[in-house]
Parts: sequence; C-alpha cells; structure tokens
Amino acid sequence: MKEYTLPGSDGNALFLRESGSGPLLLLIHGSVTDCDFFHDTQEYLSRSFHVVSYDRRGHARSAYVPSSGDALTAHAEDAYTLIRHFSPDGRALVVAHSYGGAVAMRLAALHPESIRHLVLNEPITDLSLSKDKKKLQIMEESATLAAQGNMSEALRTFMLLVGEKDPRGRKATEQEMANIAPDARMYYDQDYPALLSFHPDYEALEKLPVTVALSDLNRGKSHYTEAEELGKRIGASIAHFPGHHNCGFDLPREYAMLLRALLLPSAERPPLIVFPGNIRLPDSLKNFGEGKVRVLACGSGCEEAVAFLAEHPEQVESTLLFEPDFAPPVGVTVGLAERLHDPLPNGHPDNVVWFPGDERAAEEFPETFAALVYGALAGD
Repeated sequence: MKEYTLPGSDGNALFLRESGSGPLLLLIHGSVTDCDFFHDTQEYLSRSFHVVSYDRRGHARSAYVPSSGDALTAHAEDAYTLIRHFSPDGRALVVAHSYGGAVAMRLAALHPESIRHLVLNEPITDLSLSKDKKKLQIMEESATLAAQGNMSEALRTFMLLVGEKDPRGRKATEQEMANIAPDARMYYDQDYPALLSFHPDYEALEKLPVTVALSDLNRGKSHYTEAEELGKRIGASIAHFPGHHNCGFDLPREYAMLLRALLLPSAERPPLIVFPGNIRLPDSLKNFGEGKVRVLACGSGCEEAVAFLAEHPEQVESTLLFEPDFAPPVGVTVGLAERLHDPLPNGHPDNVVWFPGDERAAEEFPETFAALVYGALAGD
C-alpha cells in the first residue's frame, strides 16, 4: 500500500493511500476520523479494486485550509480531483461513510458523471428533516463545548452520536488516537457548520446507481432510519451489513466482502454442495456442482457436512458452517448470526464471519447472506 500526497482542488496537500488494481474505488471517510478508518478494509478490497483512500482536507496528514466557503463543496471538489487523477475516463466507484456520505452526495450534485456506482454507508442526511431531536441537541452541545475550548468534553459528547463500541473491532493505534485532534478541529471549525445548511440533490441521486448500506445492529437508530428513508426517496437499493455504525472499521473483512458483491455483481460464483439443515436458503445458494466444490452447511446440516468432508477431503476446496452447535474441525470457517450472540465476544477470530440478523438471516437478508457465504468460501 503506497502512501503519499497529491494536490487537492485548490492545491492543498491531500494524504492518500493507494493499492491494488482493477476498477477505481474511492473511499471517503466520516467525521472525527481519517483514512485510517478504512485501512484494514482497503487491504481486503485491494484484491479486486484499484483502491484510493485519503484524509479529507484538514484531517490528520492532509493540509488544513482556512474556509473560503462551503466545506462540503471543497471536500467534493477534492474527491473529484482525485478521481480525475487516477481514472482514465474520469469515473470511479465511490464508497462513503457517515459524513463522507454528505461529501459524496455533493459530488453527485456537482459532478454526477464522475460516479459509476455510489455506496452510501449510513450517510448524514438533511438535518432539517431529522426527527431525532436528541441527536440534533447532542450535535449542538458538542459544538458549543468545542467553541468554549473544552475539546475533551466535546468529543465525549460527540461519541454519543456514534453509539456503543463493537467489541469485535480492533483497538485504535496510538497514531490513530493522536489523529483525533486535527480531525476534530476540522469537524468543529468547518464540517459541522457546513452540515447545518446541507440539502441533498435528490434529483441528481435518482439518476445514479446508488446503494444505501445499513448496519443491522443500528436498526431503530437515526443513523439507520434516516439513511433508509433517503434510500427510499431516491429509489436506491438497500444493502444490510453486520455490526454497528462503524462496520468498516470494526468488521473490515465482512465489509469488503459485501462491497465486492455490490460493486462486482458479475463475479464468478463457484459450485457448491449445500447442506441446508432447517434453514431456508436463497435460490442463489442452491446450485450443486461437480469436481472441486465448496461446502455450505447450516444448523442441523453441519454434522452431515463434516461427515461429507471426512469422506471426500480431496473434493472439498473450502467449507462454511453457519451456526453449528459443536466445535468445528480445524480449517473450517464458521458463520455466526450476530443477533444470536449477546453479548458479542471480544475480538474477531480469523475463521469467523459475522452475518447480520439471527437464525433467519438467510431469509431476511438473502443477498447479504449469499455474498458473505461466497466471500468466506473464497477466502476473501
């Protein structure tokens, strides 16, 4: 992964990370963070895409530029500058998280031709339409504390907006923690004020291929409900991810699997041997194959799958057991439905893939379920 700086739209230095090959994929981070948010996800995505993530202006290692107008427009022009630099045809796949979603929506309004497909992961939307008065109050209180110079209390208040920390996610590094200071400065000085007058260009979004990604453990919270309302208003497809609001940081492998399925839907899917047990699977997971196969087993079908694996080890390339009630054999991947595991465990073992929902995950989220199954069996 290469790290260097490039000039933004007005010559400001933007720190970025570039990796992989394939279709250009631009990652735009949210508030009080920087491109480190996507570091682990980028490593996975680099297997399929030419990935560029960057610190938005004023964040961490990118230059702070005094405001000369609307910060959202400046951020959008920076994103457009990067797309033109890296893409021969001036177009890119764009994934944007939280406040980054507002940046991407401004990009869609100003330069819609630059976007091949836009994934908005629980984006900040029009605050004037928000029904969550408590959220708006917390945002205002946090900004007031920052203006009074009480940054530690301002950030503590801000974190109430993010919600609980997912115990499965890794701890932030010392450098990532140190970056919070410049990230917060930019948010309170320029980004938050710009957000107060932000209104998405719904007509521009309706004309683009847009997916709104929702984090299942955020269900019922304003991040989720307001993003879902946006998706319905613009006719976007809806994707369901596991985890909380910061899934891209907490569950990078699952996040990358789902993005790959959304953005490369024509990717080849290998033959499966399926032991469904008592689980009703989506049609895309009911194909049988010959020769070297991958095995999916669910619930009560897991024991039958292990027996098949023992009898035909040379025929099986990889195996996924979804919610087995026994300890799996070595080398077998386990799928867990996160709503069945409360409290969630600390850490994220390499052989575990987390699914949104409960035992009905395959029925409730068939596309997500299939994407995670194929991703896990491919070793993504």
